Amino acid sequence: GPSTHMFISSDMPMAERSSSPDGLVEIVEAHRMPGEWFRTRVAPRLSSQSLVRVFYGRSGVAGSVFDSALAEAMADEAISGQPRRFSLND
Repeated sequence: GPSTHMFISSDMPMAERSSSPDGLVEIVEAHRMPGEWFRTRVAPRLSSQSLVRVFYGRSGVAGSVFDSALAEAMADEAISGQPRRFSLND
């Protein structure tokens, strides 16, 4: 069926009237995007917290949304014992 896609880049601010994605959100260059900016500007506009989220970036940038997502995935895996898919391509 129809779906809505959202492109998020650290170089391009989000349009205030853009529609919310309903299945997948891809975050490009997530290592250049401050985690706080993502939490305050992007996350509230996502239509569902159960969206598949794909973060493209490099690890090792403290405070970036990429490192925040990596830390969250590792913590969830440690608590649940269930592996989460996370691929590092440095």
